[in-house]
Parts: sequence; C-alpha cells; structure tokens
Amino acid sequence: MLGGTKIEAKSLDSQPTESLVPYHVPPASLSAPNIPADPNSRPTQTHPFPNPSLTTILHLGTHIHFHPAHSAPPTPERRYGEPQIHTTGAEAWAEQSLHTPRTPPIQLSANPIAQLPTRTIPILFRLRAAVVHDSKLILQSPIVHPIFPSGSSTTQQGFKLNNFEYHNHNYSDRAEANSWKLLIENTASNALLNSDARHDPPRCDEDTRTEVTNEILAWVQDRTAPHRLLCMTGAAGAGKSALQQTIAERCTRLGIMASCFFFSATDGTRNNVTMLVPTIAYQLGLKNLALRRSIAATVEDDPLIFRQNLRAQLERLIVGPVSQLPPSDFASFPYALFIDGLDECLDERRQRELLVAIQASLLNDRTPFRIFIASRPELPIFEALRPGGHLYKVAYHLRLSDDYDATGDIRRTLQRRLTELGERRGLSPDWFSEAEIEVIVAAASGQYVYAATAIRYLSDSRGSPVDRLRHILSWVPGNQKGKGTLASLDLLYTNILIRAKEAYEAADSDQTDFMMILRGYLHIGGYVVPKMQEFDRILDLEEGTHDLILCDLRSLITVKDESDVRGIRTSGALTFYHKSFKDFLGAKVRCGDIYIPEETIAMFICLRGHRMLSKWDKLTLITALEDSSTDANTCLVIVRGTMRRLIETQPPPEEMVNGFILFANNAGLEDFTDDLAEVPSEDNEDIGLTFVNSSGGKTRIDSEWGLLRDHLLPYVKAKDPQLAARLTPPNKRV
Repeated sequence: MLGGTKIEAKSLDSQPTESLVPYHVPPASLSAPNIPADPNSRPTQTHPFPNPSLTTILHLGTHIHFHPAHSAPPTPERRYGEPQIHTTGAEAWAEQSLHTPRTPPIQLSANPIAQLPTRTIPILFRLRAAVVHDSKLILQSPIVHPIFPSGSSTTQQGFKLNNFEYHNHNYSDRAEANSWKLLIENTASNALLNSDARHDPPRCDEDTRTEVTNEILAWVQDRTAPHRLLCMTGAAGAGKSALQQTIAERCTRLGIMASCFFFSATDGTRNNVTMLVPTIAYQLGLKNLALRRSIAATVEDDPLIFRQNLRAQLERLIVGPVSQLPPSDFASFPYALFIDGLDECLDERRQRELLVAIQASLLNDRTPFRIFIASRPELPIFEALRPGGHLYKVAYHLRLSDDYDATGDIRRTLQRRLTELGERRGLSPDWFSEAEIEVIVAAASGQYVYAATAIRYLSDSRGSPVDRLRHILSWVPGNQKGKGTLASLDLLYTNILIRAKEAYEAADSDQTDFMMILRGYLHIGGYVVPKMQEFDRILDLEEGTHDLILCDLRSLITVKDESDVRGIRTSGALTFYHKSFKDFLGAKVRCGDIYIPEETIAMFICLRGHRMLSKWDKLTLITALEDSSTDANTCLVIVRGTMRRLIETQPPPEEMVNGFILFANNAGLEDFTDDLAEVPSEDNEDIGLTFVNSSGGKTRIDSEWGLLRDHLLPYVKAKDPQLAARLTPPNKRV
C-alpha cells in the first residue's frame, strides 16, 4: 500500500530480473502469449507476471511512472489520456494511461536507458475481466503484461518494481474455484477408474490374458509408435472391460495414467457422451495445478462450454490447456487415456461424433495422449475402422475375439476360483473335476462373461456349490451349431431365470408372473428410484417382494445397498453385471418362451401404478404433487411417464381411464386457463392444469400432466363429462 494506492500482484522476489523483459509490440498486434503453466518455472517467453491466478487491483486515479533510474521525476505537463477499456470477443483489454499523481508515484525502475524519454508510459494489460467496484478498477487476468509503446524500444534486460505491495492469490480465488466446481458438477464420477459405482469391476487374473496385456502395454509405453489410437473390438463377454481395467490400473502404478471413462448402458450418467469431456478434463486437472487453473479459466470464460459439441469441448477444455504446458511439463505429463464400452453409449450418432472428434483433436502433436478405446464391433466403430473408414489408417486395430484365444485363460480362472470357493465353504478338494472344468470351458466358447456368470452363480450363498455345479453342467447344450455364438450364454441365463422363478412361485402366494415383475423392476430401474421398496410400491406388490424376486438372481443383477443414497440417486438401485443380459431380455429370439414385449411391460406398470394411486389418501396424493423430493412424487412421475409413452401408440384400456379419473378427481385437477378468462383468446392456448394444494388453493401442475390430459380427454369425456369439462381449456369447449 502506498499513498492510498494498492496493487496486488505476484511477488517477483523469486524471479531473476533478467527474465522480466517487457514486450515491444504495438497494442494492435497483441495476441495471447504462450503462458508458462508452472508459476515457479522460468518463463519461455518474457512475462513480468507469470502467475495464472493473478488478480490486479488499481485504484482509479492511480498514476504509474516509468523512467530510467537516474532521471528526474516526470513533469505534470507530460501526460497521456484518461483510462480506457476496450473489449474484443471474450477478452478485455484495458489501456491504462496515467498522469501526474496526487499521491507519491509508484516507480518502475530499469537499468539506465539513454534513449528512453523521461515521461509517463501507458501500460496495456491483457485481461479476462475488468470491472469497477468501490472506486477501484479490478482487473482479473491469467497474466498481466505491461506493454511499452513501440517508440520506447530498449535493449536492456529487465526492470524492477519498487514500492509495490504484493499479494499472491492462490487457486482458492472465488471465480476459479466456482468454475472448477461447475466442471465437477458436469463430471460423471461413476465413470472413473476407482468409482464406488464400479465396485469390484472385472479385471484379469494375474496369470491370464498375458499375451494381449503385454501387447497393449508395449503399445502404450512406446511413444515412438506411429499409431496414437488403439481400438480393441470384441464380442460381448470377450473380456474387453476386464482388460481395460487391468491395463488402466497398471498404467496408474507406472504413473502414466491420464484419465479414463467407463461407459455403462444401465447408468444414466455414463450411457451418453454428455459428461465425457468434462470427466476427462477433471482427471487431467488433478495431475497438474497450472493445467487445472487453465481449465477452470476456460469454464469461467464460457460456463456453457458443456453444452457445445464434442470437438469444441475437446479443443477448449483439453487440447488448449494441455498445449500451453511448458515443454518440460508437456513431455512428462501422464499420457494414457482410456475409453471403455463405447458401444454402451446409447446414441450411435454420438458414438460417431466422438470418434471423429478424437481423430481431429487428439491424434496430433498438440497433446501427448495415447488413446485406448474398447467396444463391441458395432456399426459406428466398425465403419470407422474398415478399409476406407476415417480411422482405418490412423488406428491400431486389435480384434480381441479373433486374434486371441482365451480358452487357456478361462480354464485357469475357473480352476482358481472354484478352488478358492471350495476352501471358503469347507468343501472337499475334489468337489469338482478337471473334466467338469473342461465342459464349462467348452461352453464358454472363449467368452469370459460365461465363466464369470457361472462363477457368481456357484458362489451364491443361498445354494450349494455342488448342486449348482451339477445344474450348470446339465444346462450345456449338446449341439450349438446354427444357434449363434451366444447360445451357451443364453441357455445359462434362461436356466438361472427358470430356477429363480420356480423358487419364487414356491414361496409366494400372490402368483403374479415372476418374469413380469422382474421386467417391471428393470423398466423402473431406468429411472432413479431411491429404494427397492418403491419398486414394490409402484407395482402394488407386498412389501419385501423384491427380496423374493431377486434373491436368486444375484449372479446377473446387482442391487445397491440402500444406504448408498448417492449411488442410487445417480444411477438407480438395480444394475446389470453385464450388458449381454439386458440384450438377452430384449431379444425374443434369444429369450424364447420367457420373452415379454416392452408394450406389455409398460401396460403392466401403468395398471399396477393406478392401483397404487387408488389406495392413496388425499394428503399423500397432494404431498406427492407438491413436493418433488418425496419418494411418492418419484412413483407418480414414473407412472405418468410410462402411461404417456404407452397411450401415444395405442388406445388406453378402460382400467387405465378409470384410474386417471379417480386420480384427477382426488387431486382436484382443472384447466389452468379458467383463471385467465380476461386474457385474449389467442393467448388462451393449452397452458396447463392446476390441483388443489394442501392449503385449499390452486397450484400449477407439471406441464407433462397437461400433455397426458390431451391424450386421455376423449376417453374421460365418455365416462365423466363433468371432469372432462373442468379439464378442457375454454377455447376448446363446444
């Protein structure tokens, strides 16, 4: 602080003065410099303030003088104009022209420069923001550059700042912290390598998949190899995710792991590409503080960056910040980047967009990354990798199912796991034989998912491993010719379901179809429902029914611990161990007699949902409508959404219409436009519905109910004309 003037900047005490050379370019030709990422590193270009988190505060009216150390103070008549601020795009430029001070001057002294005139020098700052607050010009910038006019050239190496009060603002600066927080909010934590949502992920046993593992690790570590992208394709259950997990963990131990993203078709936070780039950027930012600041600065400049296309996100959140790292950091930065299960991104168009964006942005010298993508050979990646495809010449293509025989590895895994299971359960060492192992190995046909499912089924504590092994051996088809590569797996899935169905029917008196309830659960599981009890509630089942349904299916489906509220609220209470089981249930040709069409499942949920609503008292119903945070509201939303999708394609059954009428009368639904009679008719469009709230007044209801009303109104009119009249907008009444 000097004479009422306060300037906050990074201290230069640790910087050698010869590195602090001012720029000698006219303001019109300025461009963003290559800013050093490490505040403590020697800058590669001449930057007097190389701290990316710098905040500079100048009191308005401050006068800064530059003059040779030996010269006299400048005279009052030698002055420049008043301060000006210019804005170009997302960057602001403030030219601070300063004149004779009313307070003692702050001096910028340099070595004697004979040709430099003794006068006030304008200073140009490169900014991200410039605001006036409490009579201060507050300049926030990743870097501040004093710019001297072209006419004031100098050959001296540096200058000194005297009488400054320095304040080094670290990364806790509010703006940058808020930007990093916004990035985290757009990050899919479930897609991370060690996420709780991926507890006990598949990985290769120590002595298995050694050939393919060694080949991939050799490629990752050979930074001179011509291909920077490896695409591994393989059939369902071939072990792609286990290899990704295993190699990613190895790379983490080697210190070369940059980031990863594990797609999952059953997890709403990672079955699309919306959060992919922010998730990668988040992991990269944890590896380097300066990179983290640069990424946060990008978000601060454009908080809507997450809504831009994938290439724009890659360029601005990853390529731009990484490419600005100084050479030493760039060369040593972790470079292995993993993307698993591309086929589990539900939108094929976005799969294609991601592959194109990766090629355009990451396969060049602007970033150090070597990228490992694993996927089933489905259309987007198949088209990209085939001859003539855009990745054909730039990707190293590893065909897992064709190039590597997993038979020996599956055999070793089965032998080890069954031996360990026998020891845990106190079984005789010969409770299984080598011949029985060979039967399972043959049935697996090189698919790890078959062996993994069989092991989980044998390990279930509800049954005897010996009895279950006998069942598995009896389920092996005698002749798989013409049945497809998944015939053994389909038969295993079918028989596990049939056994669970028989156990349920023996224990339950309701006699509601087992497969219908299971498929209802899995349909509801597509929403974020907090507890399995709510699954039973929506389907109007006895409390605890889910335990009977799922207890013998733990080898196929995982049920989250209900205390894991965060995990359930992000991805639901039910998930599949492997996507192949979901695919199996959705294909009639694979399911056979136990197949149930989606329309039948939706109808079951709608009818059962209305049975649930008919049992609610008015207080429960109104609370569900008023408070979106309640479990009852979640149930209501699921029933509404399922019913709307169903009746868009077919007429509603009478039971559904009756259920809606009962709900509408209990809630006191009526058209919202009745309260807007004074509004001209052209504005009296279908605005929506209201319900009677807990205070007896009217509250606007979610517009989705209005859309549902539009579909059901003709059927309601035939059964309850008075209700239909209340629900009909005035401009549509006859």
